[in-house]
Amino acid sequence: MLKRRIRASKEKQTEIEQSLRRVQAQLNPHFTFNALSSIQGLINTNQINDANYYLHEFSALLRQTLNRSQYIFNTLDKEIEMMNTYIGLEQLRFSFLSDIQISKTLNLRDIEIPTLILQPLIENAIKHGVSVLGDKGQLQISYKEGQQPGALVIIIRDNGNSFDDGAAYGYGLKLTLERIAAINKLKREKAISLEFNKYAGTAISLIFNNWI
Repeated sequence: MLKRRIRASKEKQTEIEQSLRRVQAQLNPHFTFNALSSIQGLINTNQINDANYYLHEFSALLRQTLNRSQYIFNTLDKEIEMMNTYIGLEQLRFSFLSDIQISKTLNLRDIEIPTLILQPLIENAIKHGVSVLGDKGQLQISYKEGQQPGALVIIIRDNGNSFDDGAAYGYGLKLTLERIAAINKLKREKAISLEFNKYAGTAISLIFNNWI
């Protein structure tokens, strides 16, 4: 009886992990397509040097994401590095300001979060929030401990309206919600929650319970 339960538990875990990888595999083409759209936008506005730089830097970023795509989780320091590169590239096109705040007490190399879990949320804040504001657009991302012991909180803020006009139902966000649901089945003791707050802009909070 015990062996059957253990086997059933392992089979369920394998099934969830396969589901996570399928969803993650859908995210990579979505990420690439949107980056190519940004490059096209730079070319169409005759910003050829910026387009060439974007293409060069995005190629390096894409290699990193492809190398990590086989893994469900990635260290927080690597995720922050990739997201900072992505934000810098999008600033070439949209000229918004960014502010990245990281708590000094976080051990970034020891904390793992789902690979590319932040990218669709940051993309949404840029595309539907700050992109239309130009150099008045403000994107802020903070990485800090939560109020509950062991909680990691990542907050993505923009001073636009990134969740108006149905933006919350975009494809990338849909995949993110699917991934969170699957991870919560895999790691019930480490549940992830997503909260939205609209006040003087938009804030999305990712709360990782018992992750640090």
